[in-house]
Amino acid sequence: GLIITGETGRFDDQGQENKQNQVMELLKISGSNKEIKSNNGKNKFIYYPECPGKMYSKYTKSEFDRAAWSNAYKKTNFFSFLNKFKTDVFGHFGFNQAITIKASPFVSTQSALVDGKPHVFIANFTGLKSDEVANQIPEKGIKINFRGTAGARVFYLPFLGTKQELKTQFRDGQIICTLPTVEKGGVVWLEDQKAK
Repeated sequence: GLIITGETGRFDDQGQENKQNQVMELLKISGSNKEIKSNNGKNKFIYYPECPGKMYSKYTKSEFDRAAWSNAYKKTNFFSFLNKFKTDVFGHFGFNQAITIKASPFVSTQSALVDGKPHVFIANFTGLKSDEVANQIPEKGIKINFRGTAGARVFYLPFLGTKQELKTQFRDGQIICTLPTVEKGGVVWLEDQKAK
């Protein structure tokens, strides 16, 4: 699948503006409104006249610091925009995610396989304010689902802390866990012997 913005295909490899935008012509994009198309499951794309990254950046520049400092984000433009974008992408392309994470937008996560095991690295930015506040507001209730099998185990290692096994539930091929309160950050991983 493709996510295409108004700039896609506009310039050539030398940075010169193309006389004809071959990408827009190939996909029959008018260029004025958002379009979501698929052709019998092939050539799926979403077209945004304005770049979603630029729009999100614009919203976060005006709202993110204040919202992060107060941990009040649910009514912000950047959070609404982020949720709409995720719904567009995940819904349209039908992603079957191996890991899902539910946390505030002030928690940064990165997923990776380490020694063949799925890991989620977490950093908490809630409450930080440049040159003013250096201590995070602890983040509560982060939920992580791993695709796995019954009997799999999940572990959490907080920043400068001690490894602990988390309580989990198994439902519909998912290992579900809720993290303890996250102060600065940590790492969570799945150990699933049957998946090997």
